[in-house]
Amino acid sequence: QSTNFLIHCLTALSQKGYASGVERTILGAGPVL
Repeated sequence: QSTNFLIHCLTALSQKGYASGVERTILGAGPVL
């Protein structure tokens, strides 16, 4: 469920145009989680 939540957040953020920095942050933390 947490993975789906992250994907949902990324989709919403990307639609708003904030994905540039946020996406890198989440993708960078993804392997750690």
